[in-house]
Amino acid sequence: MKLSNSNLMKLVGVAGLLSLTVVMTSCGFNSDPRSKFSDVQSVPKHDKAVAVKKIYKDAALFVLSVPSGNMNFVEGKTASFTIKAVTVYENASYRLTSSNLPDGAVLGPVSGEKGTFKLTWTPAVGTLPAGKTAEPYTFTINVEVDAKSTTEDSNKLREIVGPDYESMTVTLNKTSEEPTVEAFELKYPSVVIGESMAVTVVGHAPGVPADGTLTLTVVESQTKSNEFTIVSAKDAVTFQAPVREGDKFTYSGIIDTKLLKIPVSKKKNPDPVEARLSIKLTNTSFDRSSTVQTKALRLEAAPKPTPEPTPVPTATPVPTATPVPEAKPAPTKPAVTKKPTVKPKPTATPKKTPTKTTTKTTKKTEKK
Repeated sequence: MKLSNSNLMKLVGVAGLLSLTVVMTSCGFNSDPRSKFSDVQSVPKHDKAVAVKKIYKDAALFVLSVPSGNMNFVEGKTASFTIKAVTVYENASYRLTSSNLPDGAVLGPVSGEKGTFKLTWTPAVGTLPAGKTAEPYTFTINVEVDAKSTTEDSNKLREIVGPDYESMTVTLNKTSEEPTVEAFELKYPSVVIGESMAVTVVGHAPGVPADGTLTLTVVESQTKSNEFTIVSAKDAVTFQAPVREGDKFTYSGIIDTKLLKIPVSKKKNPDPVEARLSIKLTNTSFDRSSTVQTKALRLEAAPKPTPEPTPVPTATPVPTATPVPEAKPAPTKPAVTKKPTVKPKPTATPKKTPTKTTTKTTKKTEKK
């Protein structure tokens, strides 16, 4: 038999701000001598007070303590809810399970706290059908007694609990969080007309699908001013595709001041002129956008070129004559003293020796 909530619980108080505790009474069951658990229990909650509903079955031999209101989850965010399971059979070994939890949800024990369990879920973005902002998910709680435990308490608990012990419902909501601009910076506060300026935008958008992105849009800026001239940088900026790290998206861009629509009279004498860049970020998965952010860039006229001084003509220097080296006198040869010519003495002509003439005598051979 299940009693009504009004007869089951009485909210005594809520303490704390960040980690709140709801204190509940057990509606008279403390008179039962079999009750080994206190009739005042604390159930930790999240960031707001959540009333606790106690489900008594089998004369309070086993009690589930769960949030009495809706357990709400949001796409793309992790949330946890505490479920306590208390029994008079202190030596029984048991756990809570479920076979039809939403995809990705986990029901598990809390380490070091017997009988305390956590339902944790991080619903994926896009879990809800298109056009729906919320949807309930119902699942059942099973009480499983350890099959290996043969203690008397485990055997007794096994007789009163089992599958489909209790039905519970959680609600999944579409995220309503808007993307935010975490940083919007110009490299320098001013720039000379005609030059370029780097710009960086960092956005944060929870719940963007893995194959999705955060869209940066450049919008028209307010250009009305009684003090100075303002021009829009909408058509003069170009952004690259973002670099994603989790839920953070970083955009890098360039403002080309040559593309700014600056009045001709101000290009040479901007006194002063500002270019304003306005952007917003849009999470197209949920059709939610950030507020518009604007940055002002002071424009400075290019410095006038300094005329080069006219060079003074310089007299052409007269080339210096190359000195001719003095001719060195030829070395003087010592005078040669001529010796007097000595006439040779006449050589005596040798006397000719008369040649003797040999007279050949022809001897006549006498005939004998």
